[in-house]
Amino acid sequence: MSEPPAPLTVCLVQPVVVAQNIDKNLAHMTDLINSMVHARHIDLIVLPEMFNCGFTSQPTPVAESPVDGKSLRWMKTISKEKKVAVVGSIVVEENMKYYNRLFFVTPEGDVSSYDKKHLFTMGDEALHFTPGNHKTIVNYKGWKINFAICYDIRFPVWLRNDKKDPYDILIVVAAWSSDKRHHWMSLTTARAIENSAYLLAANNCGVLPDSVPGKPDLVFTGDCRILDPFGIPIKEALPGVEQLIYATLDYEELHLWRNHFPVLNDEDDFKLL
Repeated sequence: MSEPPAPLTVCLVQPVVVAQNIDKNLAHMTDLINSMVHARHIDLIVLPEMFNCGFTSQPTPVAESPVDGKSLRWMKTISKEKKVAVVGSIVVEENMKYYNRLFFVTPEGDVSSYDKKHLFTMGDEALHFTPGNHKTIVNYKGWKINFAICYDIRFPVWLRNDKKDPYDILIVVAAWSSDKRHHWMSLTTARAIENSAYLLAANNCGVLPDSVPGKPDLVFTGDCRILDPFGIPIKEALPGVEQLIYATLDYEELHLWRNHFPVLNDEDDFKLL
């Protein structure tokens, strides 16, 4: 029998982001990351949705190349220099269409991506962005990782674990507003429990003006969360303040729970059409 994957140490970043100022935000993220990697060993850094520009329904001013855009190059540089995987979403333009695209970058230079499936219609995202049409599951250091972007977590069928080949971690990157804080706490907990998986949920904090024209300024709740497969918080950030949270995930603990309570074996069989 092969050895189980080693424990995975993760860091979630809960930043205050400046609206549509990519250079300033990347510089700020660099400072935050420099402070964390000098303090301890990290395997994976999770940044929130549109970490480089703040959530916007107007993609044109901040859209970048999905191949060699400034923010993706920055992610590659950080990953290589710090020897840590980096994940977060940015706005990209591809074939004259805009996507809210999550990138997962490894120190070896491997890049995987996931396009947000469920666009936030109440925030006009669906007017200007194209939805994704497939899931992305990566294998990193022996851990199987699935991804979701913000509004996706309201749709459990899309994130349902596969009993024949289950993922171990669900990473959620978000720009979730404080007026729906109860939903954030409830939905992230539910997704961890029903999928019998660790859940890493990274969210922005602070106030973002004019992100959706004609609508009130967005106030983000923060509340980054690292949950175990029982849905119990391992670490949680405070609401509304910039913060970093850390935890080490144990693969053997995950599989002890799944063997003790094999709920995935009893899930309904269905396929997405």
